[in-house]
Amino acid sequence: RRFKRPALPEAVEKALEAIGGWRRLSDSDHYSSDRARFLEAYTAFVKRNVETRQMLPEVRELAKALAMDRLALEAE
Repeated sequence: RRFKRPALPEAVEKALEAIGGWRRLSDSDHYSSDRARFLEAYTAFVKRNVETRQMLPEVRELAKALAMDRLALEAE
């Protein structure tokens, strides 16, 4: 069973991708566990967003640079 994909807010999109994406969710029959996993992912994303917005701009830029460095090292 497939449902048409609606336009969603960014936080919902991120949480949805974290649990496998719209297609996997719409094909699933595990409503309770899917809901729990979605809420965990959504809560984590919102918490991370709030923490990032509360950082000083210099700290935010340093965190971004360190994350990019880590990704570059992992790609090697």
